[in-house]
Amino acid sequence: MINILPPDLRCNICKNSEVIIDTLTGSYVCKNCGTVIEKKSIDFGREWRIFFEDKNQKARTGAPITFALHDKGVGSEIAENSFNTLQKRTKILTSEERRLYTSFEILDRISSQYNIPKEVIETCAILYRKVTKNSLIKGKSIKGTLGVTLYFAYKIHDFPITIKEITDMLKIDKKEISKCYSLVLEIIKNEKDLISKIKLNNPKIYIEKIAKALNLDYKIETLAIKILDAAMKTGIASGKSPKSLASAAVYLACIMTNNKKTQKEIANYTQISEVTLRNRCKELIKRLDVEIIL
Repeated sequence: MINILPPDLRCNICKNSEVIIDTLTGSYVCKNCGTVIEKKSIDFGREWRIFFEDKNQKARTGAPITFALHDKGVGSEIAENSFNTLQKRTKILTSEERRLYTSFEILDRISSQYNIPKEVIETCAILYRKVTKNSLIKGKSIKGTLGVTLYFAYKIHDFPITIKEITDMLKIDKKEISKCYSLVLEIIKNEKDLISKIKLNNPKIYIEKIAKALNLDYKIETLAIKILDAAMKTGIASGKSPKSLASAAVYLACIMTNNKKTQKEIANYTQISEVTLRNRCKELIKRLDVEIIL
């Protein structure tokens, strides 16, 4: 414990400046002669009380505020299990709160299951809150809306993700995402500070993921990035799937380094067709003006 003493405090008797605090009485006492200089009513005990003898809940303060909880984490929790159901009912009064509660429980589950970055979760929650305030979203699928906002949150933070990966996380059909996509995009277009941060997926962010999954050497990963850098200067990325371009760059890098990875292996992992992979490879070769036999 750190004793914080008033400035220039001295003993009235011996004029000594060495003063200590008696923690039992809260008094200032001269260390030299023992004179009680000043009496204070200071409680140096713990700042929490334990209810229902729950010794595991001693913290006086709660968790930091987070947008990924329906009440932003500022609500209180009753420790006794018998009160939990009643408390949840009183905390969630409106239909909007019920929707947020359900949505963020789903978000919490998939975030731990798929190790979603915290900044993505927070951004997704902020986007979702803004979207659900719009009356146009009423009646739309909770998972579909959540999936679209999660997809945009990944894009804002420049993490690689596909709609297929989102649908796998939420265990929903792609059509459910499609029904909400344009509506969510239309709503957040009015949020200039957010929409400006949504980046088009750069094909390069997929290369590390592909190389790691296929156990490829770092040299191949570096070469694939160089291939993409050179090709993208020609405007090849326009209208092309970022993942298909990344897959093609990795495949060409494998050929150029004499690494035996087949088109089928790369196409299966990236979930594109072998035909698409070959077409992207041909386009890259043409743009780079090199001679590579596929």
